[in-house]
Amino acid sequence: MTESPPPTAPPPPLQYARREALFVVVMLLVTLIYTLTYCYLFGYARHTPAPNLLGMQLDLSRFDRSAEGLRLVYGMPEWVWLGIVVPWLVCWAVTVWFSLCFMKDEDLGEDHYGVQEQLNE
Repeated sequence: MTESPPPTAPPPPLQYARREALFVVVMLLVTLIYTLTYCYLFGYARHTPAPNLLGMQLDLSRFDRSAEGLRLVYGMPEWVWLGIVVPWLVCWAVTVWFSLCFMKDEDLGEDHYGVQEQLNE
């Protein structure tokens, strides 16, 4: 039985791409979970009791609010501002930081396009 050669480390551009993709996916998931949770808890006027995954009932009545208690921030309800606008601005700032300070521009190597054309002839 022939042994396969030991695996080699992926080239640096692939390592950078994987690291950057992981950062973007984690950032997306954290922002999505925060936004959905915040908007659900503070955006609805009433929360009806419903069993959760473990069969226990969650009491979300402390998050109930009336129309009189609705605060406006720059003409928008407070939950829209803190649940959608602020996370969007934070994501924009993190994206600018990430692209300017964290991402690396790496040489992808020699262009093999001409070699493929010669092989096809």
